[in-house]
Amino acid sequence: MRPHLKILLVGLAAMAFAGCSSALAVGTSAAGTSQLTFTGKQTNLLFLAPNGSSSPYPTGSLSSGDRVLGVDSIFQGGTKVGHDYETCTVGFGFEVLCQDMLTLDNKGDLLISWEFTWPASGQPPSSWDGVIAGGTGSYVGVSGDYHAVLEPNGTFQVTTKLVRPS
Repeated sequence: MRPHLKILLVGLAAMAFAGCSSALAVGTSAAGTSQLTFTGKQTNLLFLAPNGSSSPYPTGSLSSGDRVLGVDSIFQGGTKVGHDYETCTVGFGFEVLCQDMLTLDNKGDLLISWEFTWPASGQPPSSWDGVIAGGTGSYVGVSGDYHAVLEPNGTFQVTTKLVRPS
């Protein structure tokens, strides 16, 4: 695999994780806004072509209809507190839409989504933004957004803004 493609794949996984790690430890606070920062690490990645073939890394250029599946571990203060499952689909013009379900141990789930353009350079974006579209358990009714930054060591830092309804 080309080195720049591998770097992009790590970035894609990081973006996937970032979406999910955004709302980790908010709990069941009253109405209002909370801001938190987390780190994450990719654990699994799989590329699926429309013809049914799959591989842990792409065997050629990505094209419309290709999908990327990923799993990430979510950490807070060095302790694993959850995981996520993300699906990204390559659209027309290399626009990629990702959806992610974040599961926080004994707290609930969060649905997260983001979009980006697959870079021609093969280098992942250094940062990206996404939305938090709802949740279950302790996160029922939560919405918000996040900003993620890819770190040089392959981890990603996520800063979130979670809004609870009044």
